[in-house]
Amino acid sequence: AIKTPILTLTMCCGDCFVRLSATIQLWCICNRNVFFLRPLAILLLRLFYYVDLVAYSIDPLSFLLKRQKVMKAENFAALGRLILGEYALVAEAIMSPQYRSSYLGRVQLLHH
Repeated sequence: AIKTPILTLTMCCGDCFVRLSATIQLWCICNRNVFFLRPLAILLLRLFYYVDLVAYSIDPLSFLLKRQKVMKAENFAALGRLILGEYALVAEAIMSPQYRSSYLGRVQLLHH
């Protein structure tokens, strides 16, 4: 296959946007409880959430696989949340309530 400059530029820009999006979302998640950064973090997380949601709703599997490939990791920020892909971290998050909120994925957890 012959790569045209436009195709290469589009692929580069797409990867750069994914990397930038994930990095900004991770920063917002880490700083959303800092008093003066809270409004900015919430605004950016909502913005990136809606952008990611459109891409995710078209093809969920390729959305997640592309982010995993671009970020070169199984754990990354997307959809305004942290996406855990490493088995050990997922198991630890499930077993340790301090690592999760009252939701795990889309499922609300029941407290007994």
